[in-house]
Amino acid sequence: MSERYGAITKEELKARIDKAFVMSDGMTFPAW
Repeated sequence: MSERYGAITKEELKARIDKAFVMSDGMTFPAW
């Protein structure tokens, strides 16, 4: 499964989600 996401780790994914929620200014979806 990780291969589909470019071998992304769960920690990196969580970090991206956390950052996305911060950047999205309180919205309910990751602003990738």
